[in-house]
Amino acid sequence: MRRLVSSFAREERGAVIVEFALVLPILAALLCGVYEISTYILLNNKLHRAAQSVASLVALQQTMQAGTATGGVDTVANGRNGLALPFGAAEAILRPFGLPANGNTVISLVARRVANQPVRVVWQRIANANPSVGKMPNENAVVTGFDTLLTNAGSFTVVVDTFYTYDPIFSLKYFTPFTGPTVALHERAVYQPRFARLPAADAYNF
Repeated sequence: MRRLVSSFAREERGAVIVEFALVLPILAALLCGVYEISTYILLNNKLHRAAQSVASLVALQQTMQAGTATGGVDTVANGRNGLALPFGAAEAILRPFGLPANGNTVISLVARRVANQPVRVVWQRIANANPSVGKMPNENAVVTGFDTLLTNAGSFTVVVDTFYTYDPIFSLKYFTPFTGPTVALHERAVYQPRFARLPAADAYNF
């Protein structure tokens, strides 16, 4: 019996397989974590760059026309000064992440029309119907946080919110920094128009 026990204790065949089996789950978790965190950082950077780029494009325009598409191609929205340009830029920057399917872009013009009156959202255009929780309030709503920036009557600024709902692939989505099955990302850019006056979109007169 002693010989059997001692021979079993000295046996080393299969030890490598057992050790590998113990280490494999930890190694797989580390690799999955590196992938998820890298993707998260890349997506967040792209979302930030998209918000900045869209805000800059809108701020460069002397006019901004949203158009009212009723089937077919909206020549107004797709023109040189149409909102299709900045919305399309956001989609291009987010590639290979599908912005139309999993994200949204919201462009708002915030202004103080009259001195000593509150700052309001003059007009707002949303790229699609995807969630945009945390965007600027709807048109004509009073907004806070811009009183020191917009002090004079007629002063205005462009605010762009970009959103993306990220769905991690691996089970690490249930752990930090992922607190649930999906992660809602949001970036905001605020740009002063390059010109003295930016006419409002469509029928809105500023």
